[in-house]
Amino acid sequence: MNISAREVLEEFLKRRVPHSGQSIQGHWIDLRGPMFRNNVVDTPLHKKGFDADCIRCVFDKLIGEIMKNTSVLQDWVVTIPIRMQSTLILGLRGPDTHVAPGIKTITRWLRGLAFKPGNPDNVKEFMHSMPEAIVKKGPTAKELEFCTQHYYSHLMHALEVVAYKHPNEAASRMALDRYIAMCVAFHLPVETTMEFEDRLGTKKWPGGGQPDTFDEAVDMIDGPKDTTY
Repeated sequence: MNISAREVLEEFLKRRVPHSGQSIQGHWIDLRGPMFRNNVVDTPLHKKGFDADCIRCVFDKLIGEIMKNTSVLQDWVVTIPIRMQSTLILGLRGPDTHVAPGIKTITRWLRGLAFKPGNPDNVKEFMHSMPEAIVKKGPTAKELEFCTQHYYSHLMHALEVVAYKHPNEAASRMALDRYIAMCVAFHLPVETTMEFEDRLGTKKWPGGGQPDTFDEAVDMIDGPKDTTY
């Protein structure tokens, strides 16, 4: 066969016209579910004898290349385990309970490490170049005293992700200093790198693979729903 699976799939996708107002990439991603549901793949690849696993691999790689650099997340974030990514993202907003300018410098600094800037009109308000230090009885430490435990833990663990996974040593060190300070203030043990990796490393899903949506996750855990009546 003098044609690759990639070339066949690329040609198939290019012929699909997206709905009005929807990006081509978004439309192609929407096709993924129906194409692979119950391992039935309705593409020219299937008709040419390529099996479902081959088509899925080619499709996901192609979409990954198309979507490269269009995500709001910086490249280093998408290379770490998904649970670490979500832990980081959940700590990127300020507290809603009180005015906390010191804490805001930390969350804005974290945004600048995790997100790609998207709006030149407010980038200096949304992100920050230097986080305030957390010093015992200092202004930022006092602000943290009035945060809910829920918020406190989200910020602390977001700092831990940057401390242990960010590729820049200076950023990693600043995050580690603030993570340790937050642990000490609450009399909590500081996790080692190994403990952190064990807690937030990749979890295996039933049947292998990684679900892309909530419905896919439920199907993996409970089995596909019977839609026959």
